[in-house]
Amino acid sequence: MFLEGSLGFAIDRKSHYLIGWNYGMHSTSENANSVSSNYSSTQMGPRFIWFFTRSKSWSLGLTYNLVTKAEYKSGTSSTESWSGTAYKIDLGYNYALGESSFLGVRLYYASATYTSKLVESTNYSEISNTVTSTYPSIYFIYLW
Repeated sequence: MFLEGSLGFAIDRKSHYLIGWNYGMHSTSENANSVSSNYSSTQMGPRFIWFFTRSKSWSLGLTYNLVTKAEYKSGTSSTESWSGTAYKIDLGYNYALGESSFLGVRLYYASATYTSKLVESTNYSEISNTVTSTYPSIYFIYLW
């Protein structure tokens, strides 16, 4: 499951460039060979959107999540708390609902890189784990 939202503002007169703050939650579960694995992540950081057509029908987004935290559990092992950073690139097609509102579809590529791990609040270690995903979404933009 992927759920996220952004709040921002236009940085030019025609609202072709938007900048703001993003907050997202991602979670997945897998069951392979009778071993269950669960991953959940929260991420937040600055987001930039560029409407690169005059009609604002196409847009490109870039997010750099400075604060990225995750929990991972596999089988009967202890839950691991990971922290690091993430980035996301997305391309979207926007359907105008009015002069300042759009409903659209986007295709995302996301990559989170984790550099530290904490197990049971006492066992800290440095790690190098990367979680990538590609996914579609439906979204809404309102410009004021």
